[in-house]
Amino acid sequence: MKASPLCRILSILTLALLLTASDALAMTFSQPVDVGKVIDYADADYGYNIVNATATDATRLSNKKGIGGPDALFYTNGISRFGSGEDAIYFHYRGKERTYGGKELRDTFPFKSLGCNFFKIETDTALTLYMAYEWQVSGEGNSCNLLGRRSDGRWVKYFDTREITQRYFGDIRQRVKLPYYARWYVYKDSIVVVYKRNPSNRMSNFVDAGEFRFHWDDNAQWFSVEHVLY
Repeated sequence: MKASPLCRILSILTLALLLTASDALAMTFSQPVDVGKVIDYADADYGYNIVNATATDATRLSNKKGIGGPDALFYTNGISRFGSGEDAIYFHYRGKERTYGGKELRDTFPFKSLGCNFFKIETDTALTLYMAYEWQVSGEGNSCNLLGRRSDGRWVKYFDTREITQRYFGDIRQRVKLPYYARWYVYKDSIVVVYKRNPSNRMSNFVDAGEFRFHWDDNAQWFSVEHVLY
């Protein structure tokens, strides 16, 4: 028995309403805003170059060699804040020990590279996200680390692409074979990280090879992972 035209129309309208309701319930992200960066010169005894921090409580070091330009600011043994208000992100550093995340050390995560850019991503909920884009590290590659400050004040790390590398590509130690996380962007309730790989084992031959799509799961209050090969 065929459905009447009216039934078909009602079915289509119901499906459209369900899809609209689903979109309305999904959390949406703002476009990322660059709030600052840090560069590690601790091995050369120059401390840390702090760029665009809104506040710093640390020992100021002289920049006799003009690294990074005459206005570059170098510090050691302290804390720098990027952003303002309760959801600002903090960089803690004492000697070669350094972490980032919340104001309290217990709410921070290890910083492993020689430099890091911080990007703030706001949501239409009480959750605030930060992408910490860490530069290349010998033997580990670069990484995109997504942190979040929840409404209860707790800081969590939602993903670290170094862990993603281990999960999907195994234990790779040769830099030329590591995936390079070249860029990332926000799309609705997802964060997409594009990576390059080197098919010829030459440092100059990296090409786009795939992407990881991190989708927000409102039920789990976490991100799921989808791997797409190009």
